[in-house]
Amino acid sequence: EEPSEDSCAVREEANDDWQYLSEWADALLNAYADDDHAEQEDVFVPLPLDLSSPLIHKATGQAHRHVLDYEFTAEQRDFLNENGYLVVKGLIDRETCHKMTQQLFHSAKQLYGLEKDRHGSWKNTIDNNGFVDIWHNPTYYELRQNALLYSMFAQLLNDPDLTVSLDRSCLKPPGWIEVQDTPESDTRKIMFEQPDFHIHNDMNLWKLGETMYQGGLALTDCPMGGGGFTCIPGFHKLERIRKYREAYEIGDFHNKSGPQVPPRGTFVWFLDEPTIAREAKEIPMDAGDYVIWNSRLPHASCKNGTNSWRVQCYIRFIKSAQHEQYREEVAQSVVSGRKPAHYCPGDNRTEDDNAKAEVAQHVQPPLTWLGNRVLGLTPF
Repeated sequence: EEPSEDSCAVREEANDDWQYLSEWADALLNAYADDDHAEQEDVFVPLPLDLSSPLIHKATGQAHRHVLDYEFTAEQRDFLNENGYLVVKGLIDRETCHKMTQQLFHSAKQLYGLEKDRHGSWKNTIDNNGFVDIWHNPTYYELRQNALLYSMFAQLLNDPDLTVSLDRSCLKPPGWIEVQDTPESDTRKIMFEQPDFHIHNDMNLWKLGETMYQGGLALTDCPMGGGGFTCIPGFHKLERIRKYREAYEIGDFHNKSGPQVPPRGTFVWFLDEPTIAREAKEIPMDAGDYVIWNSRLPHASCKNGTNSWRVQCYIRFIKSAQHEQYREEVAQSVVSGRKPAHYCPGDNRTEDDNAKAEVAQHVQPPLTWLGNRVLGLTPF
């Protein structure tokens, strides 16, 4: 008798589950091994700049171009290693931030009908966390070619051959505004409900093989309560991650319902609610401040309780050799104006909505020597 479609589907699902459990077992063996290849702390320690360093050109004995443009202080390194994040104050000038903010609101109106000062246009044009499908922007491309940003990641990753991310933008609306219906009437306050963007990781905490960092640039001032970057300082450390994984696997975060299989993806919710309540910290930033954080660090953005917009863009660099497909997608998107098929670093697909929204207005940006390379159009 031929198997039914239902039985085939059940068998296929069972095979998928078996494959995942097998991969999970392998991951656990790697995670808890005690040999020299076991998991290690992600600690930023500048290595000697001699011919053994990837940052030094073997033929000339000089540092690769731009890799040492930014100079970390000892205090910055210590803070990053201890807390898992670092705010670099005033890295980008406020004029550039203002210019990009204006360009973002112009594109938001042109593409999606969103108007900064018309609150009726906000709904259904941006998601609950402020993310908007604006991936291409003249100033965004200037920032993606910024030598100081590139230099930070080249040193943190100990690799000059990097690819810059193509990310969307953040326009998080105010939590409230005051309006006056007529010149004679009193002003009234309108409140806007915002859901929490739950603490999460963009790295699977059971798969810690690759050192990765992320980063965001504040384009407007974002004070406490302004919807900005939030994290759990110090939770990137291996001891805390291992304790979290153990608690997760025995079911502590699932109403103690028994053993749990670790999550599959690279975007995973952080489920330790008592730790979130006790330790999550909001980080205020001014326009031009850049926050960089270890991808092991649980993080999110909080609700915007102010009457101002929170405007942010995201720029990070990853190792080209380990993410060749994503590098190709970046290069194609720079030319075409399409949304990339994957979020950086290439594990999760972007949504099909608005994939071509920017194509008609896209102009391929002018690129510097560095820009051609980090955007994938020219090899390093």
